[in-house]
Amino acid sequence: MTTTINPAVTTYPVTIDYRKPLDEMVKAGKYDYANPDITAKHFPIQGDGEVAVELVFVHFDRYIESDDAVAELNRLGLEPARLEHACAFGKKYPDVQRQFPIVFLGSVWSGADGRRRVPCLGYWSGGRELGLGDWGGGWGRDYRFAAVRKVPAAI
Repeated sequence: MTTTINPAVTTYPVTIDYRKPLDEMVKAGKYDYANPDITAKHFPIQGDGEVAVELVFVHFDRYIESDDAVAELNRLGLEPARLEHACAFGKKYPDVQRQFPIVFLGSVWSGADGRRRVPCLGYWSGGRELGLGDWGGGWGRDYRFAAVRKVPAAI
């Protein structure tokens, strides 16, 4: 018998400005470090205009693999947030990532080594970072997973 544990959930409203290219979205976050592999070529952004979104942060409070985190988000009616959500969040709430690292599993890039990477917001070495985490590495209990509510399919 398995027990389902409902994770802690926090929401944050953000606005994504799709009129700006990715490099401007990243610069607007004023990070102390942004991974140089975070480029429009590796992470294409698609959208139009300005879009208001409610980001949902899910805290599982346990070690979890990426595939399991995505399955749990789906069970909650959520889908993983993407890089553009990370940029909008980092710009609006720069101090939150100093409290805990945040993973955005909706944008995935495979590097030359074949390993899949996903955007993460964190705080290391005294500075704010927009980095890339390893999809296959698993995530510790302090991580939050950014998500958005699923849009019902059109009939």
